[in-house]
Amino acid sequence: MNQEEDTGNDGADADEDTLDPVLAGILAALWQAAREPGGGPLSLARLSKRASVQMSVLRRVLTQLAEADLAEAEIDESGRGTAQLTAEGRALCDELFETPGALPDLDSLEDPEDSDDDEDAGRSEHLPRIH
Repeated sequence: MNQEEDTGNDGADADEDTLDPVLAGILAALWQAAREPGGGPLSLARLSKRASVQMSVLRRVLTQLAEADLAEAEIDESGRGTAQLTAEGRALCDELFETPGALPDLDSLEDPEDSDDDEDAGRSEHLPRIH
């Protein structure tokens, strides 16, 4: 199966200058975590909540980011793990998100420790398109 089949997009109408909102949300959450005091890796559970994506989607995107040397992910036998940006990933995110208004408003999402509700975990329509 090729990438076009994976995304459900035939490529004919894809905007090459637009960052996928799911990818943008994951990168933004990792970037914000890296910029926090003592910014280290995020747990996959927290990252999934902050980016509002299902765990399966998160793992797939993290695999792609790791292959591109933009992020590092560690997952143990139980399925728990952490992720963080590489230096290259952080530099890319600095370029992408330093523009005012470019960063998805992750602060408006509820804190993952405040709720166990996963109803909207796969939704990403609140994320802006980044040009």
